[in-house]
Amino acid sequence: RVLHAAGLPTLVIKGGVLGVAHYGDVALRPMNDFDALVPAGRGADALRALMGDGWRSAHPIPESLPDAYHSAPLSSNDGLEFDVHWNLLPQASEPDADAPAWAASEPFDVMGVATRRLCASDLLVIVCAHAAQWSPVASVWWVADALAIVRREGDSIDWDRIATMASRWHVAAQLHETLAYLRERWAVPVAASTLAALHDAPIVGI
Repeated sequence: RVLHAAGLPTLVIKGGVLGVAHYGDVALRPMNDFDALVPAGRGADALRALMGDGWRSAHPIPESLPDAYHSAPLSSNDGLEFDVHWNLLPQASEPDADAPAWAASEPFDVMGVATRRLCASDLLVIVCAHAAQWSPVASVWWVADALAIVRREGDSIDWDRIATMASRWHVAAQLHETLAYLRERWAVPVAASTLAALHDAPIVGI
């Protein structure tokens, strides 16, 4: 509501859309925080609006975050956590990196606020890209998330788009490993051509 009132378009990502759109019940997908994307270049505007409404950042100079990061975690006085993104992934910070995701996004409603959500194919890329990041405590939630997306969407998953977006976002290697695992272990019908395209995608230094 705060971002909407500030004239900022929003796109819901990760757990905020998974529970409702893919699990079928928000109670089936635990979340520690809520994530939403604003257009590239509007990160500072989003931070000003949210902090003006009482959200807090642990960073000493939060207004500098858009120059160095892809998102910012914020907390409220009542213990809620909200991550505002201006890029979907840290590997892809180009100004137009997320333009195709915005173009393919779909209308979404969050408690009466009109917003948008990632299309299923793009959301699967994000889920798998996050899964490949190192963490001291490995999360298995990504497997359930990926299976929920594929089982709910079925033939509407665009495997060619997944390969294209993974390459665009510089996470082709991560997607190759995670999708190969899903195909082998969970019989997810990942197209062989998709795995080949991901395997052959050039590695771009950031």
